[in-house]
Amino acid sequence: MRIRPSSARWVQNGMTLIEMIIALAIGAFMMLGAVSLFLQSHTSFLQDEETARLQENGRWALRLVSREISMAGFFGGMMDATGITTTLTVAGDCDTNWALSPGPGMEHLDNPSASAAAAALSCLTNVDLLAGSDVVAVKRVKDTAHVFDGNQSAAPTAPTIYLRVEEYGANSSFVKGSSLTTADKTAGSMVDVWEYQPQIFFIRDYSFTDGDNIPTLCRRRLTRNEATLAMDSVECLVEGIENMQVEFGIDTSTPFDYSPDYYDASPTSAELSRAVAAKVYLLARSVQPVAGYTDDRSYQLGTTTIAAANDRFYRKVFQTTVMFRNSGAFGF
Repeated sequence: MRIRPSSARWVQNGMTLIEMIIALAIGAFMMLGAVSLFLQSHTSFLQDEETARLQENGRWALRLVSREISMAGFFGGMMDATGITTTLTVAGDCDTNWALSPGPGMEHLDNPSASAAAAALSCLTNVDLLAGSDVVAVKRVKDTAHVFDGNQSAAPTAPTIYLRVEEYGANSSFVKGSSLTTADKTAGSMVDVWEYQPQIFFIRDYSFTDGDNIPTLCRRRLTRNEATLAMDSVECLVEGIENMQVEFGIDTSTPFDYSPDYYDASPTSAELSRAVAAKVYLLARSVQPVAGYTDDRSYQLGTTTIAAANDRFYRKVFQTTVMFRNSGAFGF
């Protein structure tokens, strides 16, 4: 018997070079797409984060500054603060006993140079100040009395400075908490005690370290809870605040109708005595640069124009108008 050889053959399937190249190309394309999507998502996240931080910082700074400006010259309900006396002195005080002088309740420097601000308020040194931005100094007491007619709502602390008002303003003086007597803090004493807090608000061109180039809203105020009276070191509050401008609403009516007839960014002393409102403008900037973005816009803060920076930071103008609550804000 003859056996016929089988006609079946073993066949080994595989990829040709062309097929392999095509597969690699498709895989690389898909990987490139995934990486591109990740980078876009990451960039979008960073942009949203900077935008949210910009909004938060700008709104918080505007609320803080406008609140302090509206309360300038508040001395516990006293309409005339010229009679406030004190035997206290402040080490390193701005100019001559600035901190413990009750008036004016507000001072304003319009776009000063660093040297001009240092001359006007020696609390600020050249390195502290960002030139071209306003400086605002506010004097007032806190909103609520620690002691009202001898009744304590909060215990005064020994070294803190207070405005002590006796018999509805018949006698008034700045004193340390340690000077308050038991009789002062006894119900029916006709003595009111308010914590005093003079503050200076300004824009500094750095946040933590000189040269970090993060513009920041800062302040100096009277030292609290320390044995030695002095002005505190600079306290920075909000990063990314690049410029502050304040314009004052002047009431020219006779008698006053407490409605501003015009606004002035650099009023004279006579005009300030008739100021009834203020417009506050803040230019906020993102703390970190944003990749792929160029800020080529200029910004208008009242009558002040801020030229385009042509950098990679987001910016936004925040503004509000406040009425002065105390007629003695600018002089007594």
